[in-house]
Amino acid sequence: MQDSYRAFIRDDDGSWTCIEAVTLARRAGRIQVAEGTRLHAGIAFMGIDLVHLLEAERARRESDYLGSALASLPEWENER
Repeated sequence: MQDSYRAFIRDDDGSWTCIEAVTLARRAGRIQVAEGTRLHAGIAFMGIDLVHLLEAERARRESDYLGSALASLPEWENER
């Protein structure tokens, strides 16, 4: 899902829209998502909850970003 994440944007209502046709490789087979397809939480697309996978990838990326940002901050010594 990591590479395919860029093919989707998160909408203000929490749904996701495919902005570029993408084929997702899954253990059970490939899933093709056409440009313009909207995905909603709790609604399976070809038997898979893609919104759940996209939200998990979004959370992972935000965590990685915050970790990198915090690691780049200078260390301050306690001034007491």
